[in-house]
Amino acid sequence: YWYTGVYNRDGELTRNKLHSHNTMFHKAFFFHATPEELGLDDPVFWPEAPYKPRLLTEIGIADFETAEKFLLDNLAKAEKRWDANCPPSQPSCLQGRPALTCESWVSNKDFIDPASGLTFAYDRRAPCCCRPHTFHKGDPFTVVAFLAPMKTPPGPWQPRSVPKTANMHIHWLMTYHTMDNQSHFTVTIYTQNPNKQVDYVEKDRSRYNVWQVLQGRLYGVYGINNKTLTLWQRLVVTIQWLVLTLDSFSQEVQGYVVMLILTCG
Repeated sequence: YWYTGVYNRDGELTRNKLHSHNTMFHKAFFFHATPEELGLDDPVFWPEAPYKPRLLTEIGIADFETAEKFLLDNLAKAEKRWDANCPPSQPSCLQGRPALTCESWVSNKDFIDPASGLTFAYDRRAPCCCRPHTFHKGDPFTVVAFLAPMKTPPGPWQPRSVPKTANMHIHWLMTYHTMDNQSHFTVTIYTQNPNKQVDYVEKDRSRYNVWQVLQGRLYGVYGINNKTLTLWQRLVVTIQWLVLTLDSFSQEVQGYVVMLILTCG
């Protein structure tokens, strides 16, 4: 699973904590890089919807180790291209250079439920390690996560079976020093299209822009241009977009219909 975006202000990283569920998690990476620099621009990596992960069998990769090597090899190539155009000996060239900023990994611990005597995996926070990082507004970043199947029942509330589906997220909580020395609080929804990220309004945290959320749903993976979609799925996306567009004019359409009926009557 992956998504990408751009920073919405300048800052210096002080901490980046990952919120996920360890019972379905293996490893996550936070790159200062674009999807293209990591090799993710190949349509085989595009999900059917922004929130749907891709299976290893769907992208033709054998295991997580191979997937990690693919990402890091592409990152190394991007670093070499950057250095060829902007030598590391120049301090200004370090800003914007592709890099792996943070990495997090699974860390489960089993516990015994005293009521049933059964053993379950305790879903504790995943460890995370980051490098010093300074960023500017508009700089790109890409998050890639390896999600492992849930292997045991989730807990005492469902002790005998593993659910077919379960809630999961890769949610980074970044704390950073702002260059303007002002306090800021922002929340953003990201997709696989950096032009469709939804920024929480900083001065009005009561709601998201629903229109942008729906746009992200339809175009977060490039809409009907997503080559992983079947013809039927592209048709569904097109219909959804038409409904979304027409819905904003529903009152006007209803008014014209009423006027037409009254006029004809």
